[in-house]
Amino acid sequence: MKKKQLEKKLQSGQTMNHDCCLIALGLGKGIESGSHIKFVPWVPKKKTKTWLVETKDDTPLGIIHWYGAWRCYGFSPKPATVFEKVCLREIADFCERKTQEHKKGDPK
Repeated sequence: MKKKQLEKKLQSGQTMNHDCCLIALGLGKGIESGSHIKFVPWVPKKKTKTWLVETKDDTPLGIIHWYGAWRCYGFSPKPATVFEKVCLREIADFCERKTQEHKKGDPK
């Protein structure tokens, strides 16, 4: 499968061998985990980074991306997703940390 096809399948949330796709896209590195969720680096096409937010069993929950109007990283959830307080705090902490890194010019 070609890289563009893999990207489309992952963006659409279609279920497939997720880990193999991440490795094929070069995204297997840099995955950060929370209690029940993980933050997967996505191929950036802009100056800023993007992360997929997923459950530990690879269910897509949304995307963290730079929101220029607010000059910070924000979370765009997929429709019909429900979050509890631990996951919300982890998402907020991740956004805050990545915003601080971005503003310092530290591309971790």
